[in-house]
Amino acid sequence: MAERRPNSVLFSLKELRRIEDDRVKAEEDAEVQRRTQEQQAKEDAIRRAREEEERKVREAEDAARRAREDEERRVREEQLRLQESERRARVEAEMKLEQSRNAMEIDAKARAKKLPWPLIGTIIGVLVLGVAALGYFSYQKSKKEEQIQAELKKQREDAEKARKEAEARERAFQEQQAAAQKKIEELVASLTSAKSDAQRKALQNQIAAERDRAAAAATARAKQREAEKRAAKKIRLGKCPPNDPLCGIE
Repeated sequence: MAERRPNSVLFSLKELRRIEDDRVKAEEDAEVQRRTQEQQAKEDAIRRAREEEERKVREAEDAARRAREDEERRVREEQLRLQESERRARVEAEMKLEQSRNAMEIDAKARAKKLPWPLIGTIIGVLVLGVAALGYFSYQKSKKEEQIQAELKKQREDAEKARKEAEARERAFQEQQAAAQKKIEELVASLTSAKSDAQRKALQNQIAAERDRAAAAATARAKQREAEKRAAKKIRLGKCPPNDPLCGIE
């Protein structure tokens, strides 16, 4: 009996130690699982934010592209209106010239022996006005087309400049996010090999700080993209210059 009791006590101590070791291991496993889930949640949040930001970039680029296409279509329509206006003016002038020639022929036959100088002067005046009208509309068309091309060139240059600046900011943001993610992964790797609670706590604080900075940078970039999108919508040309008699001709 005396020999069995120490063995029994020793067994109980070993059992208690085993139970305690199991409990500690279960807590450590639970902590590792919790940290893993937390890390996964943060990474999912960063990934969703990045995908949302990429979607907004695509929308901004699509909006800028549609704006350029609308502007180019408006310029083409404006050029067609100018050509039609010139054509009408030329047709009207030619009709007036033809009417004047017909009138001159009729009057010449009716007054073969007497030249109607007042009528001839009127006809000459009509001819001069017709030629002047053709010259005026040709000059205005050339001037208007030069102005439209200059405005369209400026719009394209402004849009290209804004696009390059937005791309540069996006690349810098993506590099910053990649560096932050790499730093977080390094800290998580260090966390698994931490030898003390104080060291683990310090690493956890660093991980949380890095994630907060990444989230703040994502929020700031999202706002910046909204500003870029609004700026792209403001790039418009085609406003009628002051005192332009041909602007808006249908």
